[in-house]
Amino acid sequence: MLTGRYPGKYGGKGFFPIGKEVETVTARLKKHGYITATLHKVHHMLPAENFAWDYTAQQFGIQEEDIIVGRSPDLFYKSVSQIAELSRERDAPFIFVANSADPHRPFSGNAKEEKKFMPTRYQEIPSPSRTYSPEEINVPTVLPDLPRVRQELAYYANSVRRLDDTVGACMKALRDSDVEGQTVVVFVADNGMAFPFGKFDCYLDSNKTPILFRFPDGLGAGKKNSNALVSLIDITPTLLELAQLPPMEGIDGNSLVPVFQAAEEGKMSRFRDYVVTFRHEDILYANYIKMFSEGNPGFLDGVKAKGWRLRRDHSNPGTYSLDRNMRMIFDGRYSYIYNHWMMHGKKRVTHPSNMTFGAMLKGAKSDPALAERVDSYMHRAPEELYDYMNDRAAENNLMGSPEYRGVSERLKKELLDWMQRNDDPQIDDFSSDAGLIR
Repeated sequence: MLTGRYPGKYGGKGFFPIGKEVETVTARLKKHGYITATLHKVHHMLPAENFAWDYTAQQFGIQEEDIIVGRSPDLFYKSVSQIAELSRERDAPFIFVANSADPHRPFSGNAKEEKKFMPTRYQEIPSPSRTYSPEEINVPTVLPDLPRVRQELAYYANSVRRLDDTVGACMKALRDSDVEGQTVVVFVADNGMAFPFGKFDCYLDSNKTPILFRFPDGLGAGKKNSNALVSLIDITPTLLELAQLPPMEGIDGNSLVPVFQAAEEGKMSRFRDYVVTFRHEDILYANYIKMFSEGNPGFLDGVKAKGWRLRRDHSNPGTYSLDRNMRMIFDGRYSYIYNHWMMHGKKRVTHPSNMTFGAMLKGAKSDPALAERVDSYMHRAPEELYDYMNDRAAENNLMGSPEYRGVSERLKKELLDWMQRNDDPQIDDFSSDAGLIR
């Protein structure tokens, strides 16, 4: 998001540091006089010098643990207020990357899960302004409507509410500092919710996330929506154009300003014909290994036996990863998924350890349809094709269906072209596995 590049082009992938030669939008803005600040998830933005932060939690004087910082609307309010006031004093613009931990696990209200992540101080995690009951929940189409699924979704909704509290705190800080009317505010999410068929995958519920822009006074009026196919790589070029700065070299994203203009005029903007998303690997940090090993001394040995390898090149010592390469191309209706990991090594998804999947496993014992759904999640087809206009839950894999052969071949060829242009390391395997000629 902050480089405008696909992972294969910024010198790293997944949760690994970017190349030292790669420029970021924060570094570019700092060169032009911007104050740069961030709160939380600094460990995901490495090397630190590439991002050129003037202020992080350390400079803000924040002593609390990360799990609390990322869930504290009050700390975000104080930090944004400090930068806004500094901006006024120096008469200098600023960029503040506010990284809420919500709604990541542990979900608010699930004391057992919160205690797992923070055994001694879990009660210090701030509470949301309101909580939700299972009866208030609208169960997403990708999940079965079961009591324990509803309960976990209610916990998730609590965390979403705390995220909303955090956004509100940031906006209040801008307003109280009298800079709201001169500030572009961007809200994005990096992945779908941490439930089956969501986060850690390449389904629509994994990758279709909100992106909202709020413009300063005098730019645009009212609420406008767009169905344009956009991507997080578009954030950097958009911010640079809005700041009236030249684009950075080597980026893959495109400025969204034409999309805004089309929406302002009441027109549709195609913008791009498709988006490509991907997953590289599963990852286990040392703190997670320690957490899951409590009560299960053989956990790490089991991890190693399944092919996980120690990553000495990771900034967090003791991190393990497991290849799970996937590619997805989506044209606004149809989605084609290539499960490289299914063809080259790993044959099943790592068992999710959560209430929802536990409920699905239990329900599958007496529900054949749910059993089939669970099996399709755990043991993926090598290739998947879905018509999201008629199958929002992605339950009917159309690969192999004669009437959709033209769709699958078109998307595979477009994905191959994308992989060639972007030097994708999986291109040889893909062209062979998908029956394509390069």
